[in-house]
Amino acid sequence: MTEAKDWAGELISGQTTTGRILVVLVFILSIASLIIYFIDASSEEVEKCQKWSDNVTQQIDLAFNIFFMVYFFIRFYSSK
Repeated sequence: MTEAKDWAGELISGQTTTGRILVVLVFILSIASLIIYFIDASSEEVEKCQKWSDNVTQQIDLAFNIFFMVYFFIRFYSSK
């Protein structure tokens, strides 16, 4: 259990190369998620039901949110 916590702590640490890459990736995906929100909010079909399989922006946003959830759990697990 301690080894897993140490690994998670090193993974999210901004002092390691992996941690720096992860921080940059989180930043880029956050900006991309905001852009997707603006695209969806400015769409004319914003108040209409759409099939999820036809809406690519929702699928991409879901993938980003799954990544953010995993990142959150790694940070939560590594906290002391």
